[in-house]
Amino acid sequence: MRRETLEETGLKFGATAKGWVRCVRYRVREGGRSRPKVVTLRLAEAAAGRVRLSAEHTAATWVDCVSGERLLAFANARRLLRDAARHVGLRAGRRPGFGAGRGA
Repeated sequence: MRRETLEETGLKFGATAKGWVRCVRYRVREGGRSRPKVVTLRLAEAAAGRVRLSAEHTAATWVDCVSGERLLAFANARRLLRDAARHVGLRAGRRPGFGAGRGA
């Protein structure tokens, strides 16, 4: 996970939130054919680095959860964001609860 995160984004991460892993399954089209894709999501605190876009991405920005929900096009992505925020105890105006004593 650490290697792929660094390769895909240029970011290193510190603490991970234990107990929150989600899989998203969907279909993608390549060369006129549809194939299944599975993405495994985990929560991690960005520790260092500057976002570097790979060829798979067009933009990156840091936003709060409310803004994030507005930016996400798919309902399942908005649900995942809310679920992740609840898991780390995120409340308006507070930082995520990563680290000692908060599921690290």
